[in-house]
Amino acid sequence: MKMTSVHGWNTGSVMSSAASTMTSPLLLVRRLLPERYDSHAGETHISGLAWIGQHKQSRQERWEFILIAEHARDRDQIQWQSLLPGDRLTGWLTVDPASRTLRIDPGSGYEH
Repeated sequence: MKMTSVHGWNTGSVMSSAASTMTSPLLLVRRLLPERYDSHAGETHISGLAWIGQHKQSRQERWEFILIAEHARDRDQIQWQSLLPGDRLTGWLTVDPASRTLRIDPGSGYEH
C-alpha cells in the first residue's frame, strides 16, 4: 500500500466483500482521495472520493468514503500506514451501496 500525500491513497489490492447480507461480488478499492479533514470530540474524520471496481474488471465507480482516524490531528503529519487495521481484524469497513459510501473505522475492528 502506498500513500501519495494529499493526492490520494492508492490502496492497490485491498479487497473487501460487501456486507454479509449483500449478494454483490467482491469489490476492489483502487484509490482513496482525501478531500476534507475535520477534527472534533477527539476524533478526526477524513472524507473524500473512493474509486471502486469489481474484482477482475477494469471499470471503476466513484463513491465517497469517511475514515474515522483516531490520534490523527495534523493533516500533514498523518502516518497513513498506522491507520490501517491489522490483518486479522474484521468489522472495520461498512459498505453502503445505496449511497455509494464506505465508512472506514479501524478502531472498531475485532479479531475473527
